[in-house]
Amino acid sequence: KMNTPFKWMIVFLLVAGLTGAFGCKKQEEKSGIVTLAVGSVSIQRPGSGPAGLQVKDLVARNDTVITGAMSLAVIQFSDNCVVQVQENSRFQVLSSGASDRDLYVKDGQVLAKLMRTGDNNATVRTPTAIAGVRGTQFSVNFREGTTRVAVSEGKVAVKASRSDESGKAISESKEETITAAGSTAEVTAAPKKAAGEEPALAVSVRPINENEKQALKKIEAVPVIEDPGRKTGEEIESAVKK
Repeated sequence: KMNTPFKWMIVFLLVAGLTGAFGCKKQEEKSGIVTLAVGSVSIQRPGSGPAGLQVKDLVARNDTVITGAMSLAVIQFSDNCVVQVQENSRFQVLSSGASDRDLYVKDGQVLAKLMRTGDNNATVRTPTAIAGVRGTQFSVNFREGTTRVAVSEGKVAVKASRSDESGKAISESKEETITAAGSTAEVTAAPKKAAGEEPALAVSVRPINENEKQALKKIEAVPVIEDPGRKTGEEIESAVKK
């Protein structure tokens, strides 16, 4: 007769095997690695104050990267996603798997590119918008209540959304606006209909402007470094600065 502890062990192994077989296992979190830091760049981790950020430092879930004037940071996630945090920006990693990331631009601008390799997705949030992207080059800018998503390659699905300080969506539209290469989606607040009322958010699409084009050329030039964790800081800096 099978004893109780052994019986439960068999049940546990069967459940674990079925979970893996049907793809229900949660994707493992992957830290990003800093491949370039210029000027005043710091990181704020949960429960601690800001600290300086350098090449080869890791950026993990719930970490916030902060850049000052004339400063920037480049972060590579796995071998298929690169994000450049522009000056005067606050950027948070909400979650990061090998092929699926949830990122939050609290303020400022990020440039990003996702390589077209299998399942490679990202969600980039701002306080007023959500951008769903896959295999593309784009920028997300949030300043003074307006979100701008400029696309130079591929397509980005943009929808209006209100998020709290932690990046969690409070409300979001069911309608998506597909923004193609050469276009910019803008999410702006519509005029209030009544005093004290939260203004509605409107999404519009226009041609990409020259400033946005020039900004996106910067991320196009940034290399994706193969297995940066195994390289020295000097090797990484040399590859990026080329």
